Amino acid sequence: MTKDAVRRYLLDMRQTADRALLQEKSDAVCGKFYAMFSRRSSFLMYSPVKCEVNVLPLAEKLRLEGKRVYLPVVEDGGICFRIFEGPSEMKPGRFGIPEPKGERLDGGFDVMAVPAVAYDELCNRLGYGGGFYDRFMASCGSCVKVGLAYDFQVVSTVYPESHDEPVDIIITENRLIRRIG
Repeated sequence: MTKDAVRRYLLDMRQTADRALLQEKSDAVCGKFYAMFSRRSSFLMYSPVKCEVNVLPLAEKLRLEGKRVYLPVVEDGGICFRIFEGPSEMKPGRFGIPEPKGERLDGGFDVMAVPAVAYDELCNRLGYGGGFYDRFMASCGSCVKVGLAYDFQVVSTVYPESHDEPVDIIITENRLIRRIG
């Protein structure tokens, strides 16, 4: 199987999966993330698309607890992050993905929740092919990078290339996978 074939296959699996079951799995993944990281103070999250793990309720919960929560905005050929001020403060962005209107992140952050099409057990990530997250993760220093996924998104290989950035931890509804090394 090729990288593109893995991407197509898993995107199709997510799109055709039972929505109620995916929401249950999302809730389980987000519950584990919360248990592990809720004591941290600042988070980079994402706006879920194409049936990704739905982190928006988690982002709202963290925000209401007084945490700093940021979501991505596509700008200048890359992504930056802006403060999440609640679901009603979102606007459609590039690619139709909801984006926050708040102030731009200008400092460090503790934890980054990273979306993906697939991961392998070495914590390599397969994204959508634009390289937005790889470029951002390469420059974000010592934060904890956490891949959130359903079990079926963890495959034997995602055919990583030299520019692909791995995550530190993958959380699924049934597993916790840590990168070694």
